[in-house]
Amino acid sequence: MEITPEFLTQLGEMVSLIVVFLAFFFVLKKFAWKPLIETVDERQREIESSFEEVKKLQDDAKESHARYEVKLKEIEEEARVMIEKRVKEAELIAQTIKEEAKREGDNIREKAREGVQLELANARKQLREDVISLTIQATERLIREKMDEARDRELVGSFIEELETKSL
Repeated sequence: MEITPEFLTQLGEMVSLIVVFLAFFFVLKKFAWKPLIETVDERQREIESSFEEVKKLQDDAKESHARYEVKLKEIEEEARVMIEKRVKEAELIAQTIKEEAKREGDNIREKAREGVQLELANARKQLREDVISLTIQATERLIREKMDEARDRELVGSFIEELETKSL
């Protein structure tokens, strides 16, 4: 292999490029690499912190959801107990109303029965008074017109007919 002037020029360029690259690399490492790594690390810490915060919020949300579920069940149980209590109260009130209505109905029937018995007693008394009065009237007529048995029968018959026409 022969070393030509072109090769030496190219070799010089290549060595100078390597030297410039290494110099640039050391300058970047000294001045730019550390702040760049710190920025990347800071960003990674922020992302991890955000993930932790999201996880904490998710845990809080699950805990809140569980508390709300428990509270909802408690409220539903309280509502069920209150409804059962109100139903029992309503049944008791209905039973009381039925009993009161039955007592009132019994009282009304008893008063009606007493009224009917009183009316019946009054009617019997009035009938007795009317029979006594009519008997007295018939007796008076018989005594006034005492003639003979035929005449007595005729008077009693006419008296009965008279009573029948009056009662109709």
